[in-house]
Amino acid sequence: MRAELHPLERERLDALRSYQVLDTPSESDFDEIVALAAGICGTSVSLVSLVDEGRQWLRPRSESR
Repeated sequence: MRAELHPLERERLDALRSYQVLDTPSESDFDEIVALAAGICGTSVSLVSLVDEGRQWLRPRSESR
């Protein structure tokens, strides 16, 4: 059973694609956001998750980087 899509799902996907960040190499802006999340949460590992129609793409960060 599939859940109904949010009424603004098409707009969300269009916005995600417009950023052109899926399948790209590491970028300092994302690295800073993910590092900030780790700092706020007091963790050594964090990630940003980008979800399109058929997959989830992760921007990870760990202290070993």
